[in-house]
Amino acid sequence: MSRMNRTTRASNLLFLFLGAASVALVVGVLAIAGVFDGTDRVITESPRTDTTPVVDRPAADGSVANIYAQTAPGVAQIRNDSGGTGSGFLIDGQGHVVTNEHVVEGGSRFTVTFGEDGDPISMRSVRHFAAGVPRLWMLTLTAYLEDV
Repeated sequence: MSRMNRTTRASNLLFLFLGAASVALVVGVLAIAGVFDGTDRVITESPRTDTTPVVDRPAADGSVANIYAQTAPGVAQIRNDSGGTGSGFLIDGQGHVVTNEHVVEGGSRFTVTFGEDGDPISMRSVRHFAAGVPRLWMLTLTAYLEDV
């Protein structure tokens, strides 16, 4: 056996011993900590703490919460008859909704819903929205939207 093989074999045995000693040390610490004692620890009731009611303050102008509150009613969930779905946003009071190409791709009939509980509204037409913006589309709603 060459000297190189003996040195490699000795170093492998040393590292095997050190690894086994490390595992034994971890198991010993866990045993001392009572992890393996077999008794169940059951908490019957959590301690009560005093709670402070949350105050619903109006959001400051320019805050994320204020911007969301002002713009969320104009966010549309759009579905097409070929299964495409996505979102868009209302850009004016005449019912024009802007969305991305993947939302309208393959569809010929579209419905849009505003908010979580909104009624579906059908789309009248689909057209490409802007020159130079190849994946942006504008949909026109059949119904006029007063409150959105």
